[in-house]
Amino acid sequence: MEETCPSACGTLPPMSSVADQMGFTFRAPERRVWKVRDLVAAVRTHIEREYSDAWVEGEVSNFRAPESGHLYFTLKDGNAQIRVVMFRTSARLLRFRPVDGLQVIVRGRVTVYEERGELQISPSTWSPGVPDHFSLPSSSLRPS
Repeated sequence: MEETCPSACGTLPPMSSVADQMGFTFRAPERRVWKVRDLVAAVRTHIEREYSDAWVEGEVSNFRAPESGHLYFTLKDGNAQIRVVMFRTSARLLRFRPVDGLQVIVRGRVTVYEERGELQISPSTWSPGVPDHFSLPSSSLRPS
């Protein structure tokens, strides 16, 4: 005995009807083509919002102090590096002169230097060495 199949046998209903029955629709991902400048600017805006007050510890490398009064160097650890630019107004307030190899902690805003698309941090303050945990308020030392 031959089995008979209705005309729709072996075919699936269109995806739109399945999706409608399930309460959602499928959409192909939209293709967005960015201009380089626009993409870098969007990333910079996001980075600056998320990392407006970052504390970063690392070793000073490639330190430069040009006549402009700005300070430039790389902050690195064993796994990564980030460029640092300290502008003249903040650099004048330093109590020590950084040198290559010095361990420091910088506090500042992470940003993107748009012309090169490079991540950098612009510190407002920094100090040599690691922070002394005994200088924290006593409430910070209590177990939670």
